[in-house]
Amino acid sequence: MTIRELIQMTRANLKWPVRVLRGGQGLEVYSDPEHQVHTLYYPECGSPTVIEVLRNLGHATLAETCSPVFGGALIEDCQEHQGTLASVFRVTSLWFTQRWLIGVAPVEAKLDLAMRLSKSDYQTDRFYLALLVAEGIHCLGRDLRRGDRGQVDAYLSVPPEEPTLEAYTRLANLLLAPSGLHAALTEEGSWAISKIHTWK
Repeated sequence: MTIRELIQMTRANLKWPVRVLRGGQGLEVYSDPEHQVHTLYYPECGSPTVIEVLRNLGHATLAETCSPVFGGALIEDCQEHQGTLASVFRVTSLWFTQRWLIGVAPVEAKLDLAMRLSKSDYQTDRFYLALLVAEGIHCLGRDLRRGDRGQVDAYLSVPPEEPTLEAYTRLANLLLAPSGLHAALTEEGSWAISKIHTWK
């Protein structure tokens, strides 16, 4: 089955409708559990690759089958740490979605991962770099010695084959801990952040 056919099948298997909007900086998805709709934000310029589209439909699939958090995180007002929180929640979801992607398109997903690893450098977002290294170790069996080892070990300590809300929360908090932050999901479905300590 081709990637385009997998995209069609994955989209057809979703219970919530998918709408596509232009306006993102890169391809992103947000799954709205209140209105039960998935929104794919395409970049203003250019077109995403088919593997990127399939990966984002994977986020939507996990949002429906596991927890809405896999389709995007809502964060209560926390301007001081907004960049860190956005990065952590994005890579946490990606850790599980990459494993889903390898399950449905193993050859193409591994080739895509190998390509992304070859293009990454130390200018890459530190959470994303550690994610790539952990994926390279877990999915490709590579012995990689890049990235923050503590973060890499945090990913590897949470099996991506088990995409649950508990696993998501555990990984997010392992990645947030060095920043002195802790995330907890509210009854309204957004993440409340508390400061647990300050590193000096």
